[in-house]
Amino acid sequence: MISVVLALYNGEKYIKEQIESILHQTVPVQEIVICDDCSTDASDSIVNELIKVSQPVNIRLIKNQENLGYIRNFYEGISESKGDYIFLADQDDIWMPDKVEVMIRVMKESKVSLSCSNFSIIDKDGKEIVGEYLIPKFVLNAPSGVSKIDLHTLLYGNVAQGCTYCFTSQVKKIYLEIADFDVIHDYQLMLIAAALDGAVLINKKLIKYRLHGNNSIGFKEKKDLSHVKFHFPFSKPKVMRVIQYLRPYLSKKEYRQCGIVLYMRLPVWKAVINRFCK
Repeated sequence: MISVVLALYNGEKYIKEQIESILHQTVPVQEIVICDDCSTDASDSIVNELIKVSQPVNIRLIKNQENLGYIRNFYEGISESKGDYIFLADQDDIWMPDKVEVMIRVMKESKVSLSCSNFSIIDKDGKEIVGEYLIPKFVLNAPSGVSKIDLHTLLYGNVAQGCTYCFTSQVKKIYLEIADFDVIHDYQLMLIAAALDGAVLINKKLIKYRLHGNNSIGFKEKKDLSHVKFHFPFSKPKVMRVIQYLRPYLSKKEYRQCGIVLYMRLPVWKAVINRFCK
């Protein structure tokens, strides 16, 4: 079974186009779980109209009783999904018709727990943006084909957009058990997959990622160090809480290396060096 989890909040402008792109895949999905985080626009009405014509795909609209924020909203949606393979979706992107087919085929061939993909960037009107924003370096510099994403690289930060993810129900199970809302959901999923059977990047543009308003922040070049968080040297790094839960899936050497990198704040120092040594 193939599930899609979509987090919704005031997405009336683009939600119909996104859902229709998910419904028209070369390999069909069986369910779309939509978690609405207390929208105040017409998002629910649009989704309910699509539900009427979505058969045989089961679209389930879940309305939160209070605004949870995007991390908890995705957690709720993932907990409600039933698929063996689970895709994440933003409300304002557009999927390419072969996205599901390609990603599941690669996961089966590579025998990995998570795959993500490259993407093109479009503006609020659906027009492609070229060279205006920075794509994550790992994606930008990836070779053609399929690339492995190793755990050591991930200790320095996530490498791909969560809206391009597909992961297995085993990853979901561990993610729900961890129930950590301090570390962003897609980063946790990537770490879990890397600790299990591995994660890969497919260097093919399988979604059109829409930039408008606040969601463009992650693509803009950092002009200062406001995104870097400094902590007391002996306090436990937030990511280490996730790594500790993954200890049974790691070798002693891997776990020790994770501790050294995170407690020595090497990701922070790398960010500082990258900022001042350009």
